[in-house]
Amino acid sequence: MAENTIFLESIDYLIERYEYFLVDQFGVLHDGFTPYRGAVAALRRLKNAGAKVYIISNSGKRAVSNEKRMHRLGFGVNFFDRLVSSGEVAWHLLKEQLLPR
Repeated sequence: MAENTIFLESIDYLIERYEYFLVDQFGVLHDGFTPYRGAVAALRRLKNAGAKVYIISNSGKRAVSNEKRMHRLGFGVNFFDRLVSSGEVAWHLLKEQLLPR
């Protein structure tokens, strides 16, 4: 373990130091079916502190599908600023580069 590893009891330490947060979806916030203990409260806390929160995911689904799942799992509509998925990025790239104009 690195000597400079810090174990945090809360996210207050991070909120005091950072304005923007990139948070992975699967395996960090939830397991696909259930939010992890404290995850909903942590996102709520970040947003209430004025942080910009971006959810990232390697999901092949579009962002709207992922956002709906997040909401079903209890992550409120105001708990993050944007969700970016691999599927969404791929869709935009295909639309911009491959479809006739």
